[in-house]
Amino acid sequence: MQAALGADKAVAFDINAACSGFMFALHIADAYIKTGVYKTALILGAETLSKIMDWNDRSTCVLFGDGAGAAVGPDDGTYYTDK
Repeated sequence: MQAALGADKAVAFDINAACSGFMFALHIADAYIKTGVYKTALILGAETLSKIMDWNDRSTCVLFGDGAGAAVGPDDGTYYTDK
């Protein structure tokens, strides 16, 4: 993504927190922006659980799936507020 966006000074790291990972990323981005470390954050989340699911176990396979989402947070606080 860094190369595709031409963001050669961007920082990237993986947050391995399963279902709550996207929320952790939002809070981390919020902290970086509020402290002035960064002005903007791009948060990308994706999971592919279908590769590891036991499709014969109907009690769990219907609960999990594949998905992805993204959010861009500018420094004006429009992507997340705790007000």
